Amino acid sequence: MKPSTFPHRPLLVALLILLPGVTAGPPRATALSPGGANAASPSATDTAQQTREREATALAAKVAKLLEQLDAPRLADRDAAEKALVALGPSALDVLPRGDAKLSAEVKQRLTRVRRQLELAFAKSAAKASLVSLADAQRPLSEVIAALAQQSGNPLLDGRASSDPGAPPPPDPSIRLTFDETPFWQALDRTLDAANCSLLIRDAAATEPLKLVVVPRSDGEHPRGQRAVYRGPLRFDLVDVAIKRDAPAADDASGLLRVVLETAWEPRLRPIAFSLSAGDLTATDDQERPLAIATPQAKWGTTSLGGQGSMRLSLPLISPQDDARSFALHGRMTALLPGENVVFRFSDLSAKQPNAKTTAAQKIGDATVRLESFRRQDDRWEARFRVIYDNPQESVQSHFDWLYKSRAALTLGEARREPVEYDAQAAEEGVVARYAFAAQEGDDPANFSLLYTTPAVILSLPYEFNFQNIPLPK
Repeated sequence: MKPSTFPHRPLLVALLILLPGVTAGPPRATALSPGGANAASPSATDTAQQTREREATALAAKVAKLLEQLDAPRLADRDAAEKALVALGPSALDVLPRGDAKLSAEVKQRLTRVRRQLELAFAKSAAKASLVSLADAQRPLSEVIAALAQQSGNPLLDGRASSDPGAPPPPDPSIRLTFDETPFWQALDRTLDAANCSLLIRDAAATEPLKLVVVPRSDGEHPRGQRAVYRGPLRFDLVDVAIKRDAPAADDASGLLRVVLETAWEPRLRPIAFSLSAGDLTATDDQERPLAIATPQAKWGTTSLGGQGSMRLSLPLISPQDDARSFALHGRMTALLPGENVVFRFSDLSAKQPNAKTTAAQKIGDATVRLESFRRQDDRWEARFRVIYDNPQESVQSHFDWLYKSRAALTLGEARREPVEYDAQAAEEGVVARYAFAAQEGDDPANFSLLYTTPAVILSLPYEFNFQNIPLPK
């Protein structure tokens, strides 16, 4: 699994056991000073680190005090402590004790509710736009690109150089922009428009990760900020509008108005799927006459996003009347998004030998992971997991191939073995994932641990787009 690009939060001390696998939420803005991306002095960096450590220590102390209050004699005090833990926000996940900590039954029950609310809050925050800041100053384009990439956690590369190794480097235009907690896509489009540039989304391939590549703007290409609609971490764009007069869709229609909608997302988002139903799509011409959807029962979307950074949907509408000059389009896209990854650990694997099955299960957030079997088969150890989400289970099963982004590992002390083979498939209950690991002479399953990493929650979120005054082809 690709390492997180989010900033690292310092480890917190205390008598509490850290929750493994928690990452930070969507990157927030850190203002770049007029001196540039590397202008911070070592002393300033040390001061920022010390501030973070003080905040982390203070948070750990608050959580420890509230944990004691969760076991208070008075019900009102216990309820108040539970609410206060939730109010601390997702950062408290780092210092909440694990489920196997020695706590009373009521405290464990309350902590389960607290963790669920915090994990849900974290997942929703991760589905928001990354925010970037840039102090007012004249800067080279390359410096702004580096700042946007660093602050957002999105891979952004300068691809303006010629592929010819002997060619001179491209000019580095100086631009002046100011961003104050500006969403990533708006900041990027403003930067590209100021530098007369455009963007290529290079999907992941083999060992190459997904990348956003800055390129020169082609002749006749419109500025990106003029044509885009932004919603959280998504960018919507109408990349093509065409009328086909020779392809009538109904007896009283003169043809089809075909609209190509491009949806791009921040690469850090890792979406599972997108869908758009005809019932969630409306269009009107410039005289407010409705434009019918040519396929009113249709549902468009994706079955596998893999390493993609964008997708295109071709939306057929009944062609407007001849006196129409423009139209408006409104829709609601549904995104299936993973929350943060968490780690499920299964130990003492000797109890599952040689062919015994187990119902050993752990639950974090909405995710329940069952280790159904672990056995040796010739020169391999084989593990079978069942992954069940409380919500939205049906959607998760429909797009089960997202599970290939979840990973398992077999550990022996500090040593770690990655799977040599794995597959996944939808089942009557949840999704089944199978992993195989190389076996070695002298292996003792009693000393092994199996780690399984997957999102704690899966969210189904709507994102609306609204395009106005779209010129109709002549």
